[in-house]
Amino acid sequence: MIKKLLFWDSCLKRNVIDCFPTLQEFLATNYNMLLHESVKADIMEHLQQLTKQLRKYFPKMDNANSWICNPFKVPESLPVPPLPVHEQEKLLDLSCDSGLKLEFACKPLADFWVQRMKDYPYLSKRAVKFLMPFSTTYFCETGFSALMAIETKYPQRLNAENDL
Repeated sequence: MIKKLLFWDSCLKRNVIDCFPTLQEFLATNYNMLLHESVKADIMEHLQQLTKQLRKYFPKMDNANSWICNPFKVPESLPVPPLPVHEQEKLLDLSCDSGLKLEFACKPLADFWVQRMKDYPYLSKRAVKFLMPFSTTYFCETGFSALMAIETKYPQRLNAENDL
């Protein structure tokens, strides 16, 4: 989404509004009206604020945490992430465990790391702490979707009952 926001901002800077079909249609249906500079500036400011807010919740990922997303793609030549040396060794051990690799392919990422708590406590805690905002966001979105489903089904059910 952040990439799209940046793309849209760059389009506006070049006076390209094709990525805003509703705006484009509005301007076309109103006698080929042109986008006023102050409106364009407001839209660009809004896009920049959205980008800033999303970056707050989803900071840029650097390679330092890439081992969390796939602990089996750890490069042989260290430095790996900024981990203590003994934890780097444990990460290398984990990355060579074919049984864990099979398990990793079959489980959600957070479940995989939670189940490593006993054998790899430091790595597991660090991974879970990193993944926590993503699961929280997922639960918020799931809850909102469920609420919307209830809200849309409930009035339909009332209308059906009233028709009887």
